Amino acid sequence: MTSFPATLSFTEYLQGVVVKVNVRFYSPSACGFYPTRGRKRFGSLKYAFYELKDWGTGLDLIDTKLPYKEGTLPAYLASVESRSGVYVVVLWIEVPSGADNSVASIQAHAPVGRASTMANSIAPGTIPGFPCYFAAIPDEGVVMSIRIDDSVMGLNQFQGYVESFLATSSPAVRVDADDESKIVAYADELGDEHDDVQARFSLRLVRHGEQSDFIIQHAHLVRKIVRVRTLESNRPQDRSLWQGLVDELGFTSRPEQTMRTRIKYEMGVSAQPAQIVQIVNDHAESAVAQKDDYGFVMEGDPSTTHWLSNAIASLELDLQLGHERRGREGGEGMVSPSQLLDRLVQRKAQLLEAAGSVED
Repeated sequence: MTSFPATLSFTEYLQGVVVKVNVRFYSPSACGFYPTRGRKRFGSLKYAFYELKDWGTGLDLIDTKLPYKEGTLPAYLASVESRSGVYVVVLWIEVPSGADNSVASIQAHAPVGRASTMANSIAPGTIPGFPCYFAAIPDEGVVMSIRIDDSVMGLNQFQGYVESFLATSSPAVRVDADDESKIVAYADELGDEHDDVQARFSLRLVRHGEQSDFIIQHAHLVRKIVRVRTLESNRPQDRSLWQGLVDELGFTSRPEQTMRTRIKYEMGVSAQPAQIVQIVNDHAESAVAQKDDYGFVMEGDPSTTHWLSNAIASLELDLQLGHERRGREGGEGMVSPSQLLDRLVQRKAQLLEAAGSVED
């Protein structure tokens, strides 16, 4: 039987509760069809999203799985909706399952090194996984990743998925007359065919140039790095550090329930400028103010911390969002794409202001 939070009625659950939404802004570094060397031959952000929506209309979700980068978790097109020049795309990222149609899980509250694993059965006709949310305003050249509470960003899957769509399933694809599995060319808007191009789609973060440039240009003056992290007691990558901190405080018992805490630590450094630049480049995608961030303190100005999250064009919103109806097996489901689209359309001007003006 479907369950929902005890403090909410089922109607209230569907209508939505206020959630924290973090928006990151990107501009396309590649979007369309390119020769091996040289500039884009044809294609646009508007074309990519319009055709993706058109392609997905009427398909079963199982038929939207596309081939892309090997080693990346498979993705399906869960939803594409648009209104007033704003698109919302939801990908469903599949997690691995066993030959017996089960998903592995591990005990959350067992000591490190002593946790047992178990197999959880998957309801017939369902795909185990989690949703990732994206939005775009193609006319302005803006693409957004949408993190709802602590949802996974899934940016690599999104870039790979859109590129694979352009390469294998868009109207531009031309196949061999005798072998429809063989792609021989791509057609532009006028119908002219090109056999010397390939599809490409990649994004780059929109940054507040003055902040990121400042950190990089003054990398040789960095004398201290401040790290802020949010730890969850049941997350494997956090468990050992969590337990170490608990032991350091003199507590030996494990938490009886899932717990989350923020930690902040700092360390004096004498790093090479290239190492500082590498930190900026490696962690810019995941930096979130007061949750997962890096701060840099410069020689001569010990009272100022330059936070990596401040170098990224982002926006924090409180949005009222409901969930899609869930199946009888329960589960968290996903946020209603239509409601998410409504909220973003209402804040379109605010989104564009935060992103700045970038063009495809």
